[in-house]
Amino acid sequence: MPLALPDADPTRLSKSPLEVVVAQIRYEHAAHAGEGRVAVAVHESLGGAEGLYPNVEQIAGQTFNVTFGPGQVSQAEQGALPPTWRFSSKDGAWTVSLAPEFVALETTRYTTWADDFRTRLRAIVDAVAEHVRPVLNSRIGVRYIDRIAEIGLATPADWEPYVSAELLGAARHPVLGPGVRQAQQQLLVEIDEDIACALRHGFVPEGERVDYLMDFDVFRQAGRPFDADEVKRTADTLNNYSLRLFHACVTPALLEALR
Repeated sequence: MPLALPDADPTRLSKSPLEVVVAQIRYEHAAHAGEGRVAVAVHESLGGAEGLYPNVEQIAGQTFNVTFGPGQVSQAEQGALPPTWRFSSKDGAWTVSLAPEFVALETTRYTTWADDFRTRLRAIVDAVAEHVRPVLNSRIGVRYIDRIAEIGLATPADWEPYVSAELLGAARHPVLGPGVRQAQQQLLVEIDEDIACALRHGFVPEGERVDYLMDFDVFRQAGRPFDADEVKRTADTLNNYSLRLFHACVTPALLEALR
């Protein structure tokens, strides 16, 4: 049975705490995805030099094998792997990474899913389906990293009106709480039959300020035939769960402060 998450308002927060948003689709190893001809074809499908990602960079791949023998010092053998290609916007705020085992879209300038990110991701999925032609989709993930600094709180205890009490942990301890300066926790939350979230959260000191980190990595890790439309639908579902998880972790007071 799916987790009973609250509904969430997708309206963009004027003081958005988002630092990074990443969507990644993993597939079976496809060495040809590292070839220049495939990279050029995908890049052209995304608009090429006149499109959203005019900058092209090749990242060389390497592998190291370490061997041990009786009475011998370990030796490392180096070999080449197919490269990763990166297509980026002029300001560097948007990046597409194309590798033999995955494609990813990353931004530090997120607005909303419906107005921007979704359209970009769908174009990338279509380009990969046409030119890389994966057979198997092994994992789809959508990751939101929030660092909430906008309300300028000074101590972990100050976060009590803004973050769900169950997440604040030791900061609410009657004896230890006043002394807590930093704390982080990692959770694995099962959301649906084959969808889960790796959640990292906690206090992050920043000078005289204490920020709150919320890192939601919502993913489906189950082998499926690679179907572009199904991948797009799954990404929409993961995004919806991400937003609802965020709303489950914070209070109305925080949402009001960020509007």
